[in-house]
Amino acid sequence: MKRYYDITSPNYSNLKNRYTYLWGFTSNPKNHVKEITEINENTFDLITDYEYFNERKNKSFVVNSSIRFVFDSNDKIIETYNIK
Repeated sequence: MKRYYDITSPNYSNLKNRYTYLWGFTSNPKNHVKEITEINENTFDLITDYEYFNERKNKSFVVNSSIRFVFDSNDKIIETYNIK
């Protein structure tokens, strides 16, 4: 993988630390997919409403996300990042 949001050239440890941190205070996550658009053969944009409960703030949030997924020639995700 080349890029995962703000992490360039992430390794297993980078990803594990990010997920462990974020999921440590997040519960009841839900993604409501609004749209998936093919930009080209290897690039897709996902528009979703992401809903979750932040246990630290004791509050629910809904975030509108626009995320780009880029795939390599073997259909493996090589980049994931916000586009808006």
